[in-house]
Amino acid sequence: MNTERMNLLCTGLLLTALVSACAGPVTPSPTQGAPPTEPVALRCLFAGTGATLAFEGKRLNFTCVRDGPNEIGLLGDVVLEDAGWTIDKATIGHGDAGFSLLSSEKVLIEYIELTDGTLCAFAGTGATLAFEGKRLNFTCESHENQQIGLLGEVMRGDEGWMIEKGAIEHGDGGFTLVSSQQVPIAALSVVPVAEP
Repeated sequence: MNTERMNLLCTGLLLTALVSACAGPVTPSPTQGAPPTEPVALRCLFAGTGATLAFEGKRLNFTCVRDGPNEIGLLGDVVLEDAGWTIDKATIGHGDAGFSLLSSEKVLIEYIELTDGTLCAFAGTGATLAFEGKRLNFTCESHENQQIGLLGEVMRGDEGWMIEKGAIEHGDGGFTLVSSQQVPIAALSVVPVAEP
């Protein structure tokens, strides 16, 4: 094979490789039966214990990412509903007259993030463990033979929103709460409430 044909062959192979690398994998379209996507959780940070905005008697307790010129935040308290723990997600505008509530909707709390870095997922609304009258509402990571979880309801403290973090062991006599402490909440991750 002469040098010119060899150069053409190498150039052709190189171009084919480049086009293949740029094309990337084929993503199925909805008509090709792609599975529905799960809603992406919105992470919102605790707004602190000082002065903040309030609308309709509900304090802005968590701030989320901006949506264009508008602020997104979580208002008021956690409410236990059939679907799970809910809170109001608000869209807040800012104009010449100050801040205004543009819209609000109930959202589900999917994760609680503690100030010590622990991330805990909602345990569901069905049967679960309880200790001293406090339900295991969120499950966190396991350490050796202990399951870490969040018990009971959110409390207000000097440091902000608090919840009881417990270490649970399973032995011959069943499940035992071996230790617990109140820990501050750093962030909530929320998703839309599913349509019935």
